[in-house]
Amino acid sequence: MLLKTLTKKYVKEILYILYNRGELYSGQIQNELDIDSGNLSKILSTLVKKKLVFKRREPKGESMPMSYFKLSDLGKSVIKIYEISEALERNKNIEIIIKDSNNAKKNIQSNNTINDNSGFVNTGNIGGNVKFQK
Repeated sequence: MLLKTLTKKYVKEILYILYNRGELYSGQIQNELDIDSGNLSKILSTLVKKKLVFKRREPKGESMPMSYFKLSDLGKSVIKIYEISEALERNKNIEIIIKDSNNAKKNIQSNNTINDNSGFVNTGNIGGNVKFQK
């Protein structure tokens, strides 16, 4: 499950490092976090498996190839989720524009209100049954 992965220790930090610094090899990430290589390797493997991170191997002479990691589009989306979560925790008013399957824009605000600019406002639970009222 993706949410379980996102709550594991170091995952958020790794994703933010890759978001801010771009493609890095595992040793660079390890130095940033002061984490042992075995633990980092397991976490990076999970992130690759969950398609949050891309992995690229580059030969390095006769020694082991270097593994480089960079954020995938899904990983970049997760960064946005982290940012939204942090904004909600700070009680900031935020507004998110999404498109539904019919490509209709919807504005989601932090007070759990959806406004689709049609005169109807959802005051129900986002993600649950949606009830509209004028």
